[in-house]
Amino acid sequence: MVGRVFDNVKHINMKEKAEYRRIGKNYKSLPQYKREREWRRRILELQGKGLTIDQIASELGVSGRTVKRDLARVRSYVESQRAFALQLQNELEREEFSRLSLSQKLERVKQLVALERDMRRKPRFCSVLQVIVDLDALKAGKPAVRYKAQFPVRMLENSRINLDLMYEGKVLHLGRMWVANTDPKHVDLQTN
Repeated sequence: MVGRVFDNVKHINMKEKAEYRRIGKNYKSLPQYKREREWRRRILELQGKGLTIDQIASELGVSGRTVKRDLARVRSYVESQRAFALQLQNELEREEFSRLSLSQKLERVKQLVALERDMRRKPRFCSVLQVIVDLDALKAGKPAVRYKAQFPVRMLENSRINLDLMYEGKVLHLGRMWVANTDPKHVDLQTN
């Protein structure tokens, strides 16, 4: 990762100093860097409040292109920090992995393969989700809750969730919930 160099002297001819740009030096003064950092922090606060790029631009009195540029710079910085953290985490995991016995290594690899398989499964869109509570399985010590749509599931608007109870091979319908509104943060459920 390249460090930042601050300079209070303005450089008039940047072409003569081109070799410094190749190694990643910044020619900003510290106060200018702090102003830009505070500016981008303000943009992120407004975006966190749910404002669109055009609303942020009008709030700050700049163009939408300026907001997009600053968001791209922040995104680039966050991505570089994320990559650095992942690299450090991988090195620590490799070191930890090398200390494991052969059987422990095999078990860890199996866990990672299962985790990767689960992460690859994309959510299916679902209009009816059936939840079955099986009391017979519960008595036998097995998992008692089953679903009639494989997870992960993304519920559609105006879909329903049926709740059934199974006992001695008979199914008793307990109720139905309607999904009225779907939002990434919450789902409104209504019962019959």
